[in-house]
Amino acid sequence: MRRTHMRFVAVGFGTAMTVAVLGAQRPRAPEPIIDPEAYAVYESLTFGKSPVVLLSQETMVERCSLREIVPEEWRTTVDSYERENGRPRSVVTTLFKDQRFKVLTTAELSRPLGRLPHLHWEWEQFGSELRNKDGYFSVSAVGFDETRTKAYVSVTNHWNSSGGVAPREKIDGQWVAARGNAVACTISGD
Repeated sequence: MRRTHMRFVAVGFGTAMTVAVLGAQRPRAPEPIIDPEAYAVYESLTFGKSPVVLLSQETMVERCSLREIVPEEWRTTVDSYERENGRPRSVVTTLFKDQRFKVLTTAELSRPLGRLPHLHWEWEQFGSELRNKDGYFSVSAVGFDETRTKAYVSVTNHWNSSGGVAPREKIDGQWVAARGNAVACTISGD
């Protein structure tokens, strides 16, 4: 009788240990964005006038209902945008050609205050140390059409809670704001 009780305790302990070990596994790191064309799209965006552009390493997606209103010729681009942003992603500093870009983790952005800076005066203090007065930004993964001449990307400015989804076109080898009937989505903050 006693032996049966001990086996039950041992089996229960072993099961609890297995569950604890499996449950304690770290979540997988976000998949890095390694497509050079995505970085060309990021560098074509406007981020303010500061000499340093601070980006959160973790991507963030602005959700707009583009599917219902986007013209037919942009649908594959929206499909790609949604597919690319269907999983956690991260940007990589070394893949930017423009040296103004500095990528920081959430922990690095939170370090001075023990949390992310949200108030204007908090950002002015923190941003001055990093030569940045425009706040920090998040970008999404980039969705391309099959010819890789159209792209959708979202940008969020955390300092003033603004952002949106920006359509881009590649014209004469350069990514620019899309012209014509592309649909943009903007989110205004304070």
